[in-house]
Amino acid sequence: MGRLSSIALLVALAGCRFNTRGISPADASLLERGADRPSSEAGDGSLDRPGDARGEQAARDLLSDLPPTPPLVPPPYLASKDGWGLRLPLIESGENLTGLWLSPTGPAWAVGEGGRILHSAAYGRDWRIVDFPVNENLRAVSGSSPANVWIVGDAGTVLRYDGKTLTALSPSTGADLYAVHAFSPNEVWIAGDAGTLLRFDGTSFLPLAAPTSNLRGVFGLSPAEVWAVGANGTMLRCSGATATKESSGTSLQLNAVWGASAKDLWAVGTVGTILHYDGTSWSPATSPTGSTLSALHGTAAGEVRAVGATGTVVRYSAGAWKLEPIPDTTASLHAIAASSAGNVLVAGTYATLRRFDGAAWSKLSLRPSTALNAVRKVGGEVWAVGNSGLVLRSGVGGWQIIDPPSATTDLRALWAASPAEVWVAGEYGFAARWTSSTGWTKSTTGFTASLYGLWGRSSSDLWAVGNYGRIIHYDGTDWSDPAPSYSGTFYGVHGNATTIVVGGSSSRVISFDGSTWSNTDLFANTHYRSVWCDASGKAWLVGDGGALAYSDGSAFALRSWGTNLLGIFGLSSTQLWAVGDGGVILAIDGNLNQATMESDTAENLAAIHGSSATDLWAVGSSGTILHHDDRLP
Repeated sequence: MGRLSSIALLVALAGCRFNTRGISPADASLLERGADRPSSEAGDGSLDRPGDARGEQAARDLLSDLPPTPPLVPPPYLASKDGWGLRLPLIESGENLTGLWLSPTGPAWAVGEGGRILHSAAYGRDWRIVDFPVNENLRAVSGSSPANVWIVGDAGTVLRYDGKTLTALSPSTGADLYAVHAFSPNEVWIAGDAGTLLRFDGTSFLPLAAPTSNLRGVFGLSPAEVWAVGANGTMLRCSGATATKESSGTSLQLNAVWGASAKDLWAVGTVGTILHYDGTSWSPATSPTGSTLSALHGTAAGEVRAVGATGTVVRYSAGAWKLEPIPDTTASLHAIAASSAGNVLVAGTYATLRRFDGAAWSKLSLRPSTALNAVRKVGGEVWAVGNSGLVLRSGVGGWQIIDPPSATTDLRALWAASPAEVWVAGEYGFAARWTSSTGWTKSTTGFTASLYGLWGRSSSDLWAVGNYGRIIHYDGTDWSDPAPSYSGTFYGVHGNATTIVVGGSSSRVISFDGSTWSNTDLFANTHYRSVWCDASGKAWLVGDGGALAYSDGSAFALRSWGTNLLGIFGLSSTQLWAVGDGGVILAIDGNLNQATMESDTAENLAAIHGSSATDLWAVGSSGTILHHDDRLP
């Protein structure tokens, strides 16, 4: 499958135009400050469900003990020409990942079919698609540092990332390349089909004479002793320009080799084959599986894992190999990488990505398939809520799921008093409050009306709106229903220091100035889905049929876009954005003039929020998360 075809299949893009770009200065600054460090706790940034805030503090404690990440120029991420890029880009689907590399300082790379290249600045927790013109299947990735990463694949494909630029090199071979091991920028070994064995010396690719068997794995502890393995039990020991065939004791295909020392190496292959080298000879080890083993990695002499077909993971510990099942995983695993015993990644078919944190395996940084309905940028974090009680948070260590207690219904609304206090609301009157000190607490509204909008001036002055004409208020202790009786459904609420504005079904707009409620049926035959107000009392509403309404406090004006608009957000009365069906994103000025921004997605976008024009977030159907981080509208 070609690269653009696979992207279209994965994220339903249409009419795409891509540019080469990096991440924002803010993101780069986070990298330089070392804000992408791992945690060993459950809430460490993998898509787990800790249910409290303990993981954040553990992550911060660990960060304080780690050196800063050296500044790098991230690889060019895939984005629209207007700077919107997909975050958490993968849903477990038909795409195969075949190679992984993980730096102890944070950056991680994954490669796969159709030229797929993924990069993460945060230990594999927040993957982004790298924009690079390669269509060949990529097979392996290796690095000696975050500024020296090598990728190989079919038809002689070799790519090098030097910390600033991703570049294609010409190794003078058309063979499919399956393995790479980088010692330094001037010492890289590559292996592939038909006995292809190459050594890069910093200037040229030097071929080594080798048997014509297909080679599948290469590894070395030093350039003076490199091992390559492959079909028919091929085992090569290499040094300099010489490759010597060694006896492996098997005729089965060997797929990977790794070792902790010159007298402690392992090789794995088909039919569960596991071999050990003691410095003198290779001998078979007792294997707990008959499944093909495809990749091998370890963090110490007595801590080694191999992965393979149908989700197989075997672990060598305490002197024996044992099965280590990953829950809910039957996909074939093709790659494994580790930066420590508490940070192990595996990848495979159907875009499978899993992480072992030292205690348990969890699903890692894959986009949820459920719809996201609201988003909020608060401080250095991004929060999003969606169907089936889903709450996503991106902060220390990347993205994680932190579902509130007893929330199995769809969550529709989100508001944050501060980075330390976040509120969510949804179906059947559900509301919950999260604080950094206590985690989640359910807030009993006393109403069964589903809640679709949430906004407040403070944690003791909070408004929620929903069906049955409900407009309810929280005073810091209890919820009440202070508004007159209205019919229909309200979807959006926003306000300023003195006034709130509510939009709803049948073109209804409600305002409250602290003493008087006003009701306007504005421009019939639309449902207003979202509201935004500035400090002076001006209000903007968007809704079905592309309705875009504006009020200066005394009169309304209306423009129509034609496509349903579902969310609106502004930084000022002259700088607003609206999102809607089919991936529509509009940049709006103070006169309701609109400019379309290319989002490169056909998913329906439900909400938008941000901290600046270069830090905007939009969410929508199929777990879509878009980030605009380096271009003005």
